[in-house]
Amino acid sequence: KESIKLDPRYVKGYYRLGSAHMLLGHYKDAQKVFKRVTILRPKDASARQKYKQCTAEVKRQAFEEAIKTEDAEPLCETIDLNGFHVPDNYAGPRLD
Repeated sequence: KESIKLDPRYVKGYYRLGSAHMLLGHYKDAQKVFKRVTILRPKDASARQKYKQCTAEVKRQAFEEAIKTEDAEPLCETIDLNGFHVPDNYAGPRLD
């Protein structure tokens, strides 16, 4: 961070900071840093790739957070199979 404070256009400092954030699992912070790198060096393929990785991970984490439930039992454990009525003439697969 100090190198960036001394020279806000020091791309190597941003790149190292973004990589450190990624290794620590701070993908939102890394995404912001690599966005800055892609602005400073638009043709840097490695920075664009890292930015895409961070963006994908941020989206994945947001999705997991959105579908997370608290103290919910798995659906397979809440269904009572004996409560279903199966007609005698049913010819399909059966659970025995």
